[in-house]
Amino acid sequence: MTGRWSLNKVTNLSLLPVRCPRCGWHRLGLTDSDAVLLCPNCHDLWEEAHGTFVQREYFFAQTDIVNPSYLPFWTYRLTAHTPTGDIEDFHTYARHIAFVQTIERIVNRPLTLFVAAFRLRAETQRLNISKRYTYRQPVFEPGGPRKGHAWGPVLPDKTAKNYGRTIFISTLSENKKNSTEFVSALSVTLQSPLLIFVPFSLEGQYLKDPVSAYTVQQRLLADEPARIGPI
Repeated sequence: MTGRWSLNKVTNLSLLPVRCPRCGWHRLGLTDSDAVLLCPNCHDLWEEAHGTFVQREYFFAQTDIVNPSYLPFWTYRLTAHTPTGDIEDFHTYARHIAFVQTIERIVNRPLTLFVAAFRLRAETQRLNISKRYTYRQPVFEPGGPRKGHAWGPVLPDKTAKNYGRTIFISTLSENKKNSTEFVSALSVTLQSPLLIFVPFSLEGQYLKDPVSAYTVQQRLLADEPARIGPI
């Protein structure tokens, strides 16, 4: 009958125990809604894919902040395929954006796409934050987490990748974004997914990242943070 569900139509239904595949720890993730699950015992990171857990690469960025607030970002090695050639490093990328500094003063390196992986009250804010980080290309060094807080739930890798082309286009100069020929022919390749927990300091109603000098209003975050301790 139209508009009704029949249980007879359900096939291959299975339940995946939320236990760490490595150590068997019974509670994974920062929140009950996480799609990417951090084990608080052995500290491996897992994501469900096709009915099983797949291990993901991640690190907590090094910091001297006391009681930091960690916000997760997916990062990818990005190659943009355009009508005028491939963009895969910072110097080539800088020629396609409204960059105010002299390119030669900036150390050239592979281009990184950043995708904000935490829940926000407005989805438009994810594009804005991801755009700012991709534009600034900050470099983070691995370090163990300090006692503080971490925001979730963490966006899954496969969902984050769907934002790639839109985020990249948003960082381009106006003449590139407004060129139908350029944008319609543009495609992106994302490789080497890595989840980075970026440490922010709490300053009033704002969270500030000292590496990129970027600030996020705390009211934009949709959930309360989870407490996290040193590994």
